Amino acid sequence: MIISLILDPAVMNEEHFEGVHGYRSSVHAVFKGLKKNGVLVVDSQGILQKELAESIKGLPPKYRYQLLEYYTQLLMNKKKRMIQLNAQGSKGGVLGIISRLSDLHAVDAVCVSQGVLDGGASVPANALPIAQYADSEVELLRDRFYSELPPLNQLSMREVRDCFERAVRYCKWLRFYDKQIGKGNNLEGFFRGIDFILTIWKNSHVVPKEKPEVQIITSTCHYLPRECEEPLDVWEEKIRENQSAIKRVQERLIEPLQRKYSDWQIGLRVKNVHPDLFHARYLHGQFLILNLERGFDFIRGRDYEECAVCTRKRSCDSCPVDVSCAASPLTIRSADAEHLAKLWQLPDYPLE
Repeated sequence: MIISLILDPAVMNEEHFEGVHGYRSSVHAVFKGLKKNGVLVVDSQGILQKELAESIKGLPPKYRYQLLEYYTQLLMNKKKRMIQLNAQGSKGGVLGIISRLSDLHAVDAVCVSQGVLDGGASVPANALPIAQYADSEVELLRDRFYSELPPLNQLSMREVRDCFERAVRYCKWLRFYDKQIGKGNNLEGFFRGIDFILTIWKNSHVVPKEKPEVQIITSTCHYLPRECEEPLDVWEEKIRENQSAIKRVQERLIEPLQRKYSDWQIGLRVKNVHPDLFHARYLHGQFLILNLERGFDFIRGRDYEECAVCTRKRSCDSCPVDVSCAASPLTIRSADAEHLAKLWQLPDYPLE
């Protein structure tokens, strides 16, 4: 789950690094947190990005080198964590851009220097002095998302929705890995879970899209090694069952999703891999990998609808439907990126 920040370039102030207790460690905490599960929001004209780079380069070497390394990591192609968003209509230079971005886009905090707060300038309501960031509620929330989130059944549906919104809202593509889908059973349950996430993505997406791409990656009903090790009739029956399961997945999951999200590309990729190589279930976007231990059949009850008042785990009398979630842990698993890359690159099993 991602937290989002706007960073005032003025925080890169040599005097504050030298004279404010804990200032350096707090600035470093911002960048370390962004690397794990955060995004830095800048304007699409590139003004904040340019100002931030120049302000870091203006620091003495003892402060500059590590911060430049952090900054460079935010811009790495495959792990890019700097999001350019519209700030049209902003007035008043850098602070005007920051305020406009904060007004237009729901970010968790705007990190500013104490000097900006003391200077009487108009700042967003969610302005946070950079020197206080390391001990702030925003950093505590980020760390909770990264390491301490309870299973889904211990969260209210509103909290569940917030978790998934934070996971997908800045993504340009999504990949769902779940080997159980390939068996072709309980596809209505998988539809509910995946549709729940895609609806959130559709309603909260803030990055300009070309054509959103959704891929569902699963494994064959039966694993077929390269060489036939069974009687031919058994082997052929497994092939027929694989194709029958794939057909059910296409008809009952992929096609309904494609009809509902007609402007998107909904794809199915089936891998013929040993079950031991395709165990965990993942939601994969650009910025994080989420492991759903119980898979995407996690919605219990009828189709979920948002309630404006309910914060319970189950719907209350004021809610239109009664739903809850399975007891599925939800954890960030960035270290599994290499494993997912190998699965993604394996040859696809013929769909017909």
